[in-house]
Amino acid sequence: IQMEGMDPRYCLMLIDGEPMIGQTAGTTDLSRFTVSNIDRIEIIRGPASSLYGSDALAGVINILTKDSAPTGVVLQTQYGSHRTSDLTATDSANFSRGSAIVSLNRFQTNGYNLVESAYGPTVPPYRDYTLTGNLRYRLTPKLDLAVRGRYFSERQRNDYRSPAGKDTLMIRGHDHLLDAGVNPVLSYRASGKWNLKLRSYWSWYRTRNGLKDVKADSVYDDSGFRQSLWKEELQSQHTRGVRLVRMAGAGFTTETVLSTRFDPRETLSD
Repeated sequence: IQMEGMDPRYCLMLIDGEPMIGQTAGTTDLSRFTVSNIDRIEIIRGPASSLYGSDALAGVINILTKDSAPTGVVLQTQYGSHRTSDLTATDSANFSRGSAIVSLNRFQTNGYNLVESAYGPTVPPYRDYTLTGNLRYRLTPKLDLAVRGRYFSERQRNDYRSPAGKDTLMIRGHDHLLDAGVNPVLSYRASGKWNLKLRSYWSWYRTRNGLKDVKADSVYDDSGFRQSLWKEELQSQHTRGVRLVRMAGAGFTTETVLSTRFDPRETLSD
């Protein structure tokens, strides 16, 4: 995605208002999102660094997931060429103190080859699983709990040739990607004019590449990447009349990155 003529790394991707981690060369892989549980998408064009940081110089894209649905179980399925299947199961329920919705998606394709004379597919076969959930519950008349969570897993099968000098390597193996996050929010209404909100966000991103040189029967690539993000925010809002709203808050963010390309683990906190 490009906005305002700027590179993708300057376009901030959010899910339910929280940042997505796990970019490759500044680009977020959009195949990590399943459209089955998306409610709407909000877009802010232009610089928004004062609110979202320097990652939002081009703009912000906020993907908002569904927090309610008709009660019951809904099954959806699609099937297309190249043995491509898309299966989704959604279950939702409403109860006296809140509501809950859970969605499971499975996407699989055998890939395709644009050049018949070339060895190996242009797009290799892969399989995705996406699990999302949303819970809203009123603990007490003044205290509400909202929890959103997601889990994404992708496994890709590789089989290709790699030129290396006079010889040609036969490369086979699997790539595995994991993306998960949970976002609990506690809201407390002390009075009709004063509200207190505690937001937490934990996110994990993992990749692992396991490739083998078939001819030499040796490891061709065994690399990995790990990233995690932890955010805490406490916000107080007091309304005084119709023209004055006073807000105060505090928060911190800790982000860690670990990769086979560098050592040791890098940490950024603010």
